[in-house]
Amino acid sequence: MSEHHKTILTRLNELEREFDVTALRYKSIRIWPLLRLMLTRALWQEVVPPRSYGKLVGFAKRLQRRYPAANNLMPLPGVFFRWGEYLRRRGMVERVEQQDPGGIAHMHGPVDALFLAKNNQRRDRVDGKLFNPFFNSLPFNNESGRSALMLEYSDDANYLTPRYGTSQLLDSRLAAAALKQSFRSAGSLLSGGMASSKIEGWIDFRRALNKLGLPFAATHVAVIDQVERILAYKKVFSDCLREYRPRALFFTCFYDEISFAAILACNDAGVNTVELQHGQQGDHHLMYTHWARVPREGYELIPTHFWMWGEPSKARLDAWCGGTTRHQVLMGGSSWLALWRDRNFETDEAREPAFRDVFNADVNVMVALQPVDQPLPDHLLSAIKQSPDKVKWFLRPHPRMRRRLPELVERLGDLAARCEVERAGSMPLYGMLRHVKVCITLWSTVAYEALAFGARPVIIHPNGRTLMREFCENGAFVYTESAEGILDAINAEEAPPAQDRQYIVADYALVERTVDGLLAERWV
Repeated sequence: MSEHHKTILTRLNELEREFDVTALRYKSIRIWPLLRLMLTRALWQEVVPPRSYGKLVGFAKRLQRRYPAANNLMPLPGVFFRWGEYLRRRGMVERVEQQDPGGIAHMHGPVDALFLAKNNQRRDRVDGKLFNPFFNSLPFNNESGRSALMLEYSDDANYLTPRYGTSQLLDSRLAAAALKQSFRSAGSLLSGGMASSKIEGWIDFRRALNKLGLPFAATHVAVIDQVERILAYKKVFSDCLREYRPRALFFTCFYDEISFAAILACNDAGVNTVELQHGQQGDHHLMYTHWARVPREGYELIPTHFWMWGEPSKARLDAWCGGTTRHQVLMGGSSWLALWRDRNFETDEAREPAFRDVFNADVNVMVALQPVDQPLPDHLLSAIKQSPDKVKWFLRPHPRMRRRLPELVERLGDLAARCEVERAGSMPLYGMLRHVKVCITLWSTVAYEALAFGARPVIIHPNGRTLMREFCENGAFVYTESAEGILDAINAEEAPPAQDRQYIVADYALVERTVDGLLAERWV
């Protein structure tokens, strides 16, 4: 990650050494993982202002930072926000049920596992329907004898249909729980009840923050309001666990309110919680690395299991949570990559001759773009301009960059005629990697995936050299910050060297063994 990530982690570790963060409790829950998340965001925004918020939310956050006491009043306007959100999500669920009735799960009784999935993870089409590569690729089907139910929710109240497989939509239930909680918080605030609630260790925590000069606008009231919302969401998941009695719950990111709630509910029910790796963390990820103080019994807000793609990622998490009695780190590999490699699985578009015909140049080059301020650096544009006619460029925008296509085309200028941009963003990633010789990126995880298909990864940003140091140093990745270096990598004939430590293991037998182990194990 960037130098800013290192600085943030250094400051967090200073706090963890100065103050016993494990003493921070609310209703017996050690809440440091939540507070760490909130603090990392505050530190990040010191240098990188939030740009993705709507105008109203952005105004509220600026107000909170400028006038910290305003946080004490947030439960009041929160009622109106939650009411609008409930109406919006209830209407959305009704529309999805009408548009995609075949995708609604009607299941009763026990299942082996629950999947907690976000709607925006569905990107490629299989059998004409949108496929979730993280969960639909796991070995839960009639042939395997393992059963699972997907619980799905939306970040943006927008579902793409039709959906592969079936799922139950949680949006209305979660929004209703948050609305009820907002009324309770507002009532407690007005009656003075919230002022009497207590976060153990809070006063000493604030003293430590002030001593170290750490920015943290959230007040005692604001943190309690957020934890109470998590507890409200927890009730939704507790109901699901009672109905389906799974042995494990899988999800892809533990550090958000909904995942925290699911973990708490599973803790009470003795159900394994499994986070599937969904990207690279690097040596300085703000939530996956450098925890300086973790209790022997672990944190209630952190999953019982982390499912990692390979040994480098596993070692990174083992460094801080491997010694606990609660958290285990497993090397299960990538089920989605293994399907393509072991089972010759393909998405609909990748099966079509017309798809293969697009890769008709002598040398096909993919650029995996990232949602940063300057996704097309000057040396990359120079390389495109200087490249011979035999090279065809596929510029694949990150999913969060769909609205930035006009900006990319403008930045390319006359070079746009030499590049596939809009279509490259909708093509299946692994289908593309089968047909390209070189994969260029700033520091995307796609570089590791390219190795599995024999494409040469080229890293063109200093962050990538830091994040992917081992693979740059051993020759698996080419690192360059010049147009000449990019062109040399394109013209090179040799394949990337084999790796002793694969970042992503593609072995479906390993995936199945890992699933069986998780379902056979039960912790309390």
